[in-house]
Amino acid sequence: MESGETLTYVLTVKHNAGFLLSKLCLLDEAAMVIYPLEAATFKFAVLAIRRVERVHCEHCGVLVGLLKLPRHMKKVHGVRTTT
Repeated sequence: MESGETLTYVLTVKHNAGFLLSKLCLLDEAAMVIYPLEAATFKFAVLAIRRVERVHCEHCGVLVGLLKLPRHMKKVHGVRTTT
């Protein structure tokens, strides 16, 4: 799920939530449910929420997960990074 920021939410949802793909949804973290704006009666239980921080690659500007940046740098740009 994109948040419009440099943060991505990875949700584990109960049942078949494929219905939510490409729909604008609301995530209620307090109630642990997610539902589409156009059909608020279809609520899906959220089992887990994981937040993944993303950063912009300094070479090409693409958004990459912070932990995947070294792999991106090596595979796409041929640059080895030290950790």
